[in-house]
Amino acid sequence: MLPTSKLQLKLQFTTPAKLPYWMGSAFRGMFGNEIRKVLCNDLQRSCEGCDTKESCLFYYMYMRKEADRGHAPPQKPIILAPPFFGKEMKFDEDGHLDVELLFFGDFKKYLPHVLLGLRLGGQQGIGSMRYYGQNRFLVDRAVCQFSKKEVYDGESIKLDNLKTIDVEDIGPIWKEKLKIGFKTPFTGKDFPPSMDYLLSLARYRLIHFVNEYGDGERVPEFEVDAEIKDHDRHYHKLQRRSKRSDKTQFNSYTGVVEYEIDDIDKTGEWLLGVALTIGCGPDSSFGCGFLQVL
Repeated sequence: MLPTSKLQLKLQFTTPAKLPYWMGSAFRGMFGNEIRKVLCNDLQRSCEGCDTKESCLFYYMYMRKEADRGHAPPQKPIILAPPFFGKEMKFDEDGHLDVELLFFGDFKKYLPHVLLGLRLGGQQGIGSMRYYGQNRFLVDRAVCQFSKKEVYDGESIKLDNLKTIDVEDIGPIWKEKLKIGFKTPFTGKDFPPSMDYLLSLARYRLIHFVNEYGDGERVPEFEVDAEIKDHDRHYHKLQRRSKRSDKTQFNSYTGVVEYEIDDIDKTGEWLLGVALTIGCGPDSSFGCGFLQVL
C-alpha cells in the first residue's frame, strides 16, 4: 500500500541557540533554501519551465501543485517534524534537539540529499538568530525508528540499517482506556477531537499519501464507539512565511486527551497504529499532527 521509513535525527548545536516558538516553518524553509542551491544549476529559472523537474526533490517538496489523484495539493514525500515545546528554547552551550524524519514511497533514496541539506542549513543556522551567529548545528546521528539501528554517525551513511515498512504491516493499537498526547500542533477544526474524528483525519492523511506515493489502493472504512473522558487543551497561533502561499498562520492545539473505547473494529485499531506513525490531519509538511500514547 505505502512504503514508509522513519528516523530520529540528533542535532547538536555548535553555538548558543534561541529557537523559535514554533520550528515547523523554520525547518521547512531552511531546508528548502539549501536543497535548492544544491540541486539547481540555474536559480533564475522557474521550476515549471525546467526539463528535469520530475526527478527533482526540491520540485516535489516545494513547487508541485497538482496531485496525481483528487483536487487537493499533493502531500510532501519527505517530512521534517521538529519537537514543539510551546515556548522559545534557549541553549547557552551543548544544546541538543531530536527531529523526526519520514520518507514515503521510494523517496528514502534521497536520504543523502536530506542530510546534506540539513548539514548546510546547520552551518548557516536556523531562525532569525542565525543573523547574529547563533542557532548553528550539526547532524550528530540518525537512528531508524523501525530497526532501532544507527543509519548515520555524523560521517557515514549505513543504508542497510534503514528499514522500510508498509503501512499495511503497522501493528494495531487496542486499549479500553487510551491517553493520547498531541506532541506537535494539531490543526484540525475541533479540539479535543472525538475518536471518530481523529481516526477519520488519520485515514484522510493516509489516503493522500497512498494515492501519491503508494499503489492507490483503497483505504477501508472503520467503525468505533468511544467517548472523551478528560482532556487538557492549549491553543497556539502559529506564524508562517511562504513565497508560494497566502496562508500566514495556523490555528492549532496541543494537549492530552483520555478516551474510553467501548467498541472498535480491526480497521480502527490499525488506523490508531497508523496515526502514531504518520500523524493525522492537515499541514503534515510542517510537522503538524503527530501523536504519542502516554
